[in-house]
Amino acid sequence: MKKGFTLLEIMVVLGILGIALGIAFSMFDMSNLGWNTHNIQVELQQEARMGMEAMAKDLYLTDSGQITVDTINNIITFQVPVIIDTDETIPKDIYDTLGNIRWGAKVNDSATYGNESYSIRYSRNTNTNQLIRDIIDGSNTTLSSRVCDNNLQALVFDPTPALQPTTLSITITCQRPIRQGSTTLLTATLISRVTFRN
Repeated sequence: MKKGFTLLEIMVVLGILGIALGIAFSMFDMSNLGWNTHNIQVELQQEARMGMEAMAKDLYLTDSGQITVDTINNIITFQVPVIIDTDETIPKDIYDTLGNIRWGAKVNDSATYGNESYSIRYSRNTNTNQLIRDIIDGSNTTLSSRVCDNNLQALVFDPTPALQPTTLSITITCQRPIRQGSTTLLTATLISRVTFRN
């Protein structure tokens, strides 16, 4: 009697081993997909929150008379109180000599003084799917620009009431595929209502 395995026995063992490895790989892949899905969902929610916080911080300072909302293109332009005086003998203040608030914007966050002809504009760049914060001058020329959010699929502004709004509803939707090249998309939507302080 010969000791060893027949070709049929080896093929059966290899078949069973192949099925077991296939099941193990499938379970690993599903576990990995669940992990990736959770991480991407958390990232999308954080991105939406960062964009919302950036806008809310600026919008909280504005006044309903200083805001222009383009609800068709979902662009918001507004001014905030700024210090204009560059004369060091006059105390730094947002008020003019008559006690009126000076409205405008600073070119960047590190600037001490603002300009009354500058405004802040938030919009969605449809080519890069980013939330952009621009400082623009009176002729709508962009003086500085900053990305506040990535993977932005939708940005909606809804002022209440439409004329001279006292509150603004903002909806941010971020979207990203589960994996590189995947058609399955994950979405995170954040809705916030901002009440103007001034």
